Amino acid sequence: MMNKNKELGLVEEMKSKEQNKIFIKQIQVGDSWNDVEVEYEEIDNCAIGKGGDYLAFVRQGAVIPDYIKTIGRRAFGMSGVKSIVFPSSVEEIEEDGCSNCDSLESVTLNEGLKKIGRWAFRETSIKQLRIPSSVEDIAGGAFQDIEITVDSGNKKYEVRGNCLIDKTTMKLVCGTKNSVIPEGIKTIEDWAFYDTDIKSIRIPSSVEKIGDFAFFSSKLEKLELNEGLYIIGERAFSETQIKGVRIPSTVKEIREASFCDNVFTVAPENTNYESLGNCLIEKKTRKLILGCAKSEIPKFVKKIGTRAFEFTKLKSIVIPENVQVIEKFAFENCVDLEYVELNEGLKKIERSAFEGIKIKSIVIPSTVVEIEETIIGFCDELETIYCRAESKPDGWDDDWNTKEFGEERYKVIWGYKGK
Repeated sequence: MMNKNKELGLVEEMKSKEQNKIFIKQIQVGDSWNDVEVEYEEIDNCAIGKGGDYLAFVRQGAVIPDYIKTIGRRAFGMSGVKSIVFPSSVEEIEEDGCSNCDSLESVTLNEGLKKIGRWAFRETSIKQLRIPSSVEDIAGGAFQDIEITVDSGNKKYEVRGNCLIDKTTMKLVCGTKNSVIPEGIKTIEDWAFYDTDIKSIRIPSSVEKIGDFAFFSSKLEKLELNEGLYIIGERAFSETQIKGVRIPSTVKEIREASFCDNVFTVAPENTNYESLGNCLIEKKTRKLILGCAKSEIPKFVKKIGTRAFEFTKLKSIVIPENVQVIEKFAFENCVDLEYVELNEGLKKIERSAFEGIKIKSIVIPSTVVEIEETIIGFCDELETIYCRAESKPDGWDDDWNTKEFGEERYKVIWGYKGK
């Protein structure tokens, strides 16, 4: 369900829309989104871009006019609408179009619909949904634990094993708590099982790639990865209930924060990764890419990777002298982390590396020549930073010791000689 801050944000946004008779339409330009203010007019409890065919948002009792082509982002958010029938004119449901609408129980999608965006039907009360034959493009994670059926005339999509599958690419686009992944699937799409109630899954040997955020924030407890898998995406299994996982020999790429607080074993034949000291390590670079609450960093490690320990229950850590770089967000939100020992040999600490941890003090070695901004922000119990250097080195960012995003800074003692 929505968190309170997000809910309040949506309420304020809706109030603003009502008072000013404008809405913010987000237009994609390349890889970025631009905000554009657009005037709207109200027709049958629908706010419609003035003189256009874009549905900005709805109220209870909405009847969508038969010339609307696009259901806008968050159009149904907190609207109280219980059911809706889309007219034959609708061609696209944008990202988040019908999401954040707990009251929504029934939706009839029209023939003529072509595109359904990411998270389009997230956080609703819909149990079943039929995909028309005209749909050509469905983003990963468009549906959240909804039983999908597909019109037999649809040339691109089908449902097997309670999985929505792109037949042309053999991508699994969306899954549910009851999914069993069929043999033959090559890719599990980004966000495919996001926030679902699935508890156990077997990844068949045909799967070569698991996309970014594929099982993020799901209820997954048991995971079986099989030989044949090459890529595990960013945060693919983060914020799940998995405790341990075996990495097959075929895996060539594991992206940042793909797991959280897991104990790893690695197939001995894997030439890219190994597990030592309850740490998952990239062999070629000697980079620690994932750790857990039980980790002890091996002495040969040279780099702590981005988000390697993020959200783990780690309580203390000693960074060995061979470690030269601690990458951004490496220990972010390790809320139980009370003791950090940095050894001489460390050269660089990237931004937010120790953000939101529990330490009361820390010693920065004399060998550190580069520090990025706010490396230890949001540490409520931190009182003093002790630095071996006599003064701030040129390679340290001016905001290296800020507490948050403002001007307040932690106390610093330079030229520290103690232990």
